[in-house]
Amino acid sequence: MRSGSPNDADTAAVAAACWQAAAEPMAVVDEHGRLLQANQAFARAVAQPAEALPGQALADWVAEPAHALDSLLAMPGSATPPGAGVAGLRMRGPAGPVLTGPLQTGPWVAREGGWMRCLCWPGGSAAADWAVLQQSEQHFRLFAQATGDAIWLSRPGERRTLYVSPAFWRMWGQECRPDLSDCHAVWLAGIHPEDRGQVAAEFVAAAATGQYETEYRVQRPDGSMIWVRDHAYPVRDATGRMTHMAGLIEDITAAHEAQQQQRKRLAAEAQLLRLVATAPGVLMTYRRAADGAVDVQLANAKVAEAYGLNADASGGVRDPHEVIVPEDRARLRQSMESSARSMAPCRDEFRVHHPVRGLLWIEMHLTPVAEADGVIAWHGFLHEVTARKQVEEQILRTNAELEARVAERTAELEARHREMEAFSYSVSHDLKAPLRGIDGYSRLLLTDHAEQLDEEGRFFVDTIRKATVHMGQLIDDLLAYSRVERSRPMLGSIDPAAVINRLVGEYQRELDQGQVTLERELSCSQATGEREGLTMALRNLLDNALKFTQGRPERRIWLRCTEHEGRCRIEVRDNGTGFDMRYAERIFEIFQRLHRAEDYPGTGVGLAIVRKAIERMRGRVWAESVPGVGAHFFIELPL
Repeated sequence: MRSGSPNDADTAAVAAACWQAAAEPMAVVDEHGRLLQANQAFARAVAQPAEALPGQALADWVAEPAHALDSLLAMPGSATPPGAGVAGLRMRGPAGPVLTGPLQTGPWVAREGGWMRCLCWPGGSAAADWAVLQQSEQHFRLFAQATGDAIWLSRPGERRTLYVSPAFWRMWGQECRPDLSDCHAVWLAGIHPEDRGQVAAEFVAAAATGQYETEYRVQRPDGSMIWVRDHAYPVRDATGRMTHMAGLIEDITAAHEAQQQQRKRLAAEAQLLRLVATAPGVLMTYRRAADGAVDVQLANAKVAEAYGLNADASGGVRDPHEVIVPEDRARLRQSMESSARSMAPCRDEFRVHHPVRGLLWIEMHLTPVAEADGVIAWHGFLHEVTARKQVEEQILRTNAELEARVAERTAELEARHREMEAFSYSVSHDLKAPLRGIDGYSRLLLTDHAEQLDEEGRFFVDTIRKATVHMGQLIDDLLAYSRVERSRPMLGSIDPAAVINRLVGEYQRELDQGQVTLERELSCSQATGEREGLTMALRNLLDNALKFTQGRPERRIWLRCTEHEGRCRIEVRDNGTGFDMRYAERIFEIFQRLHRAEDYPGTGVGLAIVRKAIERMRGRVWAESVPGVGAHFFIELPL
């Protein structure tokens, strides 16, 4: 800094700086009322740049009274002392009055080619600005209280909020509070975690320009969520420097949800269009007015063309009734009329004549809807079922052929059944008659001519008699097997334990005489079968147990009847000679024997009868054995 007295240039520079820095609006005018110079305070008051003011007429800003300007300009060369005022002069700017109060004027000073004087409005401008500012702030606060959008103000680059409107606290689900020290933290914490990082980065980046716009989600303390749109704008001073950032936060939840619904609707429409385009049938709307006029709309015309329902010569869609075979038209019309009366869905099948493919079968599914104008509209689809109808016709033909074959086979079986009955009658009468003769004459030989026979002759006669007895037993067994084969079992609910107890009662004398120990465990009293068939099977098994335990030191037989895995299981076990398990299936075949007749007499038919009887009751039978230990027979019947 220089020392010493200032020169004229320095004095002029200081005066100019003070002139521009003065808070009071000041201007210099000539004797014609034109502005020669104005400071920054005057320029701000009239809302124009200071460099644009020279040359403009002071009269352009005088509001009232008009005579004040005349008095002001009528004093060239006078000695009006500095500070003399002109009461009541008001200046008007673009937005209304800007300078009010008393006006102070300086003396007229000669200049090259004329005169000039200085004008000053001390205090009047500040009071007016303060009143206008108060009114503007009052209007702003009323707007901020009423609006549903949140208004905020902050300094660029600072994480500090200078002002927020009450709508911000409502949006964030918080209680309104005057202390704004933690407002920035509340704002950031309320942003959805998935959006918070991006929003914070955009806010920091906006410190350079003061502008940003983004959308994000706000997670409230009660768990609810809203979508908002946040705008930021710069606030600049007269020099263009950004001093603040102002913003507006809008609740766009409804709009966002509407967009989501719109996107879903468009996606659903697109999906529906794809379904319609790829549907195998014809989607249609069939409208029939009261006067009989028909309006047919086909959603997928290409498929309709494949069904012979394409457009007619005039370009309109043909009425499906026109291509239906005449035999089906009356039935189809009746079906749709019935649907119209009851407003019930209509389903029917009909045939159409295709120009290339020939006769086609079409299945129709339509639902009636009564429209406002009284017209009945059916909405639904047509589906070609030609292949299915062909298969159904083939099935009907096959069923008819099968029924004919079954009838033929049934007739053959009935004929064979009658032949078997005739054979059984012949066996029981014609074959047994000679046996009775042989038995009778051989007995007469032994009783009447015994003295004429030597020992060898008597042996031959005994052998003949034994053979006739065996032959008679074999015939009886064959007849029994035949009856089982021919009979139709009357299945029903039976008590197997009761059947076993009754059968044991019949054998009790033989058991006692043979010193046979019999043990019973009968816990199942329910089965599905036939009492006579079960009795026959158990009698044969019990006969075998008595036969094959003969000669054992301690003859034992076990009978069990229990429920096993949802079926009734009957077991007959003995401690007889047993058999080799290699022949476990063979023993149930007719005429199959594992022992010599001399050792264990029999016909080889008994176990065949057992299997036949059990199988006709929808059961099964099997055997287990260890030679020399005994045999174990199992029967299972449904419950």
